[in-house]
Amino acid sequence: MEHVNFKRILIKRTSFAAVLQILDKMTAVFGLIVLVRLLKPADFGIAFLTQTFVGFFSMLKFGMFDYALVYERRDDDEIYEIGFSADLASAFLIFITIFFLAPVWANFYNYEVLKDAVRLYGIVVIVESFALVPKVRLMKELRFVELNAIVLFTTCARTGSFIIFAATGFSFWS
Repeated sequence: MEHVNFKRILIKRTSFAAVLQILDKMTAVFGLIVLVRLLKPADFGIAFLTQTFVGFFSMLKFGMFDYALVYERRDDDEIYEIGFSADLASAFLIFITIFFLAPVWANFYNYEVLKDAVRLYGIVVIVESFALVPKVRLMKELRFVELNAIVLFTTCARTGSFIIFAATGFSFWS
């Protein structure tokens, strides 16, 4: 009987989590459409190039430590501290790489301002490390609904701030 309840609960949770993931993607697309309308083409291009560059390097970090912690049998603070420290150290290494390669990226596209934009946006890689332990704990507890609700909230807040800053004249800095 417990097996049937577990299956039912798991299906219900993952279905709701899937709906939240779809809403998250739709929110991101909506935000891009609005930004395309609010920003000048050159400003949108700089924002896109900045996110592409930083996104490429942050992709190297994601999935490394969070999945290692999820599969770790131990579930104590010491293992989370080790994982967080390693994730934060790798984030700093990636940020340093981004910082020193930003001028190369800017020179390649002949946009000097791209260097500063990439360096500033690179801080996101470090900030995202602080979400590692709460995210892993939710994943271990199979709390996908809460995890995806947090992701959706983050996307809504980020998209909303992008739109507000773009609408108030901050151009690609939004």
